[in-house]
Amino acid sequence: MTYSAETLQQVSGAVTRVTSRDLTGMSADAPLNLDSISRISLLVELENTFQMQVDTENVEPESFHTLATLAQLIDSLR
Repeated sequence: MTYSAETLQQVSGAVTRVTSRDLTGMSADAPLNLDSISRISLLVELENTFQMQVDTENVEPESFHTLATLAQLIDSLR
């Protein structure tokens, strides 16, 4: 599955806001290593960023593995 560069950039910004981590230079395929609380906070941030509701029944934990998997999730839901 693919994703847009714009989506990847917005997802990266959301992850930065939630985790306070500098992701500059981080590969889109590098593991994010998010804990469950961070994943929940990030899901809320992504909903706000992309002005959408995400049905958590359809979201697999693997979607939070990398910036690329998050961008793929968002683009698949739009």
